[in-house]
Amino acid sequence: MGSIEVKLHELDEVFTGIIKLRERLDRNVLGKVASLWYYLTRIFHQSIGPRVGNFVEKLISYWIEQGGIYKVMGRDITLKSAFNKLGIGGVESKSKIDFTLKSTSGKHLALVEIRMSEHTGGRTAQQSLLDKIDNILKLLEEPKIGLRRNLLSQGIQEVDLSIAILFSENHELLNKNNFNKGRLTSLINYIMDERHVWDAVKDLSTTHGYKFCDGSPITNEKIRGKLGYCFSSTGLRPMGVRYA
Repeated sequence: MGSIEVKLHELDEVFTGIIKLRERLDRNVLGKVASLWYYLTRIFHQSIGPRVGNFVEKLISYWIEQGGIYKVMGRDITLKSAFNKLGIGGVESKSKIDFTLKSTSGKHLALVEIRMSEHTGGRTAQQSLLDKIDNILKLLEEPKIGLRRNLLSQGIQEVDLSIAILFSENHELLNKNNFNKGRLTSLINYIMDERHVWDAVKDLSTTHGYKFCDGSPITNEKIRGKLGYCFSSTGLRPMGVRYA
């Protein structure tokens, strides 16, 4: 009948309890079939996907809260709700962001999108991943909203717009040694497309005087280099931009 190779994320194993069966594989029938059973069930019963996602988000929320640096202001809420929680109105977007975090000092805001796999999908999926970032950048200097001004009035001096990708294509925790360079390049190319994030960043630079945190001008080449470096050297981290 052949064989099926089954690789599960560690979070999948924790979610299902399969991780507890590892040491019993030779003695326990359930231990032998559990991974394959869950793998096939997840393929044919799509409702499992959202449940795993909810479990992962709750687990990440717990880690963040225990870290003591950020407080979770919202999980899987619209941008409108996220900014309303911060006392900022006028943002009408119904696009949802996975995590809205505010530092315990009150000076930093982090808006984070979570993806389980570095396979971020085709153009439609990538657009869904980046549309929140694109939207926020365009609202910073929108005259009717004045998002930057409102953020500063709330004491928020820095906003991180981050994409957190948890696992590699081989279901291993993603790090600088096992990420797929082709996948990363595809995502960077989409970010830097004239119709997407780069267009909003370029407008902030040329029209409103935004610069990098070191005071240097914002260019396409520098951002491409920094996006690639941010991951390949030490893992994904936010890239600083300041306004003039």
